[in-house]
Amino acid sequence: MTETPCTASPSCIKKGMAALATAFVSLFFLVSVVAEDATEIVRRSAQHDQVNWERAHNYTFQERVEERNRAESGAYVTKQSNTYETVILYGQPFERRIRKNDKPLSEGDRKKEQDKFDREVEKRKREVDEGRAGQIDAKERRKRQELRDEIMKAFDFQLVGEEAVDGHPAYVVAAQPRADYRPHSEEGRFLQGLRGRLWIDKTDEEWVKIDAQIIRPEKFGLFLMTLSPGSTLYFEQTRVNDEVWLPRKILVRVNGRLVFKHLAQEVQADYRDYRRFQTDTKITGVSEPLPPDSR
Repeated sequence: MTETPCTASPSCIKKGMAALATAFVSLFFLVSVVAEDATEIVRRSAQHDQVNWERAHNYTFQERVEERNRAESGAYVTKQSNTYETVILYGQPFERRIRKNDKPLSEGDRKKEQDKFDREVEKRKREVDEGRAGQIDAKERRKRQELRDEIMKAFDFQLVGEEAVDGHPAYVVAAQPRADYRPHSEEGRFLQGLRGRLWIDKTDEEWVKIDAQIIRPEKFGLFLMTLSPGSTLYFEQTRVNDEVWLPRKILVRVNGRLVFKHLAQEVQADYRDYRRFQTDTKITGVSEPLPPDSR
């Protein structure tokens, strides 16, 4: 399948956010600051990642994504927002837009979302009937494992302190890219240009938040987009139902160029309304969301 070149569109930015988030979520699961056998650390961390990933597939939620452009004053001004609902469709998450600028979708946009949903239902039904659904799931597992392997090779980790996060004690770990690292994938190449800090809950040995920065120019989408040093990623997770860690907030500040156009943009995603999916629930179409949280 030919990949579509990346642009500054909301869908492309969301995909980039998701890629960054996935990379650092995997990193958290693989880092431990307890002085014990490294093989045991990796084994237990990998188990945490796999179990959490499986449980996350049992939850529906809403995601509000707000784009802001930087004004001449340096302040960020809201451009637009979209709210998405993620549902479970044939055992896998599916995202659909349900609000624009905190208002219900127009009739035309609702129809587009419904048509997209109906096509996805038919596609996933065929995959199940043809026995391909399990292959797709296995491919995703394999990609996650490959990314974890690359992360372990890409960074040097150092315990730099302890802090309380939401009232819970957490380790603070600095992640610095290794100069001798040789990437084996596009994701690995991107890791070479990142550094940051990780907060890891001392009780659960699960990550709490990330604060990462771009430290060298990074190119995306057939080199149409370039992120400059100073671009940042901030990412938080929260424990839900005392069983799974799920995203609470992602904030990405983009400084760079799209072809010949300068980019100075901020994208924030807030997550809410996590609910365990019931297998007997019937999903029929685009639903009306709850009103947005006050911020």
